[in-house]
Amino acid sequence: MLRWRLVSASIIVAISVSLVAADYWLAESTERAGLVLVPLALIVTWIASGEVRRLFENKGHQPRRWVTEFGATLVMAISAVPVLWSQYPENCPVGRIGWVELGLLAALAWYAVVEMWRYREPEKVIERLAIQSFCALYVGGLMGCLVTLRVGPGNAWGTVALVHTIAIVKLADTGAYGFGKTLGKRKLTPVLSPGKTVEGAIGALVVGGLAGWLVTELLTWLVFGQVGLVPAWKGLVLGLVLSIVGMLGDLLESLLKRDSGIKDSSSWMPGLGGILDVVDSLLAVTPVAALAWTAWMIESVPAVTAE
Repeated sequence: MLRWRLVSASIIVAISVSLVAADYWLAESTERAGLVLVPLALIVTWIASGEVRRLFENKGHQPRRWVTEFGATLVMAISAVPVLWSQYPENCPVGRIGWVELGLLAALAWYAVVEMWRYREPEKVIERLAIQSFCALYVGGLMGCLVTLRVGPGNAWGTVALVHTIAIVKLADTGAYGFGKTLGKRKLTPVLSPGKTVEGAIGALVVGGLAGWLVTELLTWLVFGQVGLVPAWKGLVLGLVLSIVGMLGDLLESLLKRDSGIKDSSSWMPGLGGILDVVDSLLAVTPVAALAWTAWMIESVPAVTAE
């Protein structure tokens, strides 16, 4: 199991790095960030929302199959509208993050119209609307925030923000695993996720916090050829916050799986489970990271163009 987990994780990391690099260089020539990553995000959203739907089906609920996935993917698609502009229009009444909210409203309208169109007699309409809306928010809305994270700060800073966020989540997870395996004694959530320990959580905070600072310096050096563009304390604080939120995201998926009585959201990735098992922590941190990088991390930093 560990061997397959390492193989699958290595393949995912290699593909992700290649796609981010391709997206960055394509944006340099087209002046539109996200042209490579948005199509991938749409596919991931469709698959992950289907996995969430199946969790509810395992409990005996009946959300509509392709209707659920379409609504979540619609949120993601509308969130990606800023990709269409090389320069976001200053007079646009919708802020960059506002497209996520518009997408959620569109998804809710979609679900409501489908139920009205198909209504014949009293049944589980309210239940379906609630479940499908949750899928749209949990998968579509959070994936939409990931696109905002990539596109919002511009190509160079958006690349830094995206890679920084992914690195923090994965390194914090590695820190939790290492500390938990070597020092873990006290259970963090004995019933919900018995494998997690207090020591592992501390490891996630230590590694995530340090990585938040060091990865920021590394990425700004690689992209801009400079260090110190972001205050060290900001990188440290954001690393700590993302580590905490990432753990909560992991526990949220554990809650859904535990209640539905399954171990993995699907089984198509050996050792890792499904798409949702891979991106659960990342999904949770995207709103925080998007807000931080668009309104706080680089707010006082002079505009710098990538070399």
